[in-house]
Amino acid sequence: MARTGYHYIPRPDGNFDAFVAQYFEQVDAWWSSTGLDKSVLDPLKDAVLAWNSAYPAHTAAQAAAEGARRAKDAARAEVERQLRPITNFLQSYPTMTDADRATFGITV
Repeated sequence: MARTGYHYIPRPDGNFDAFVAQYFEQVDAWWSSTGLDKSVLDPLKDAVLAWNSAYPAHTAAQAAAEGARRAKDAARAEVERQLRPITNFLQSYPTMTDADRATFGITV
């Protein structure tokens, strides 16, 4: 079975990024050395430039989102830690009624 270029393109983004950088540099140099019309490479060059902009932006956004998720999870854990003793106090307070508990949204 014949191999196609599809099989040589790395799947993980980091590997793809390294491959594209090396590939385009080598193709551009080879194309220049042969005297071929470099305008043929313009669509590839434009696509590589778009990738070179989009990939780091995505990586940064993904890292920021992960950081935001960790901060949210930590904040939630702290709210829960603070809620528990107050809820326990409310649950056992002598004048607390079931209607009060229902209003607070705690176990009746």
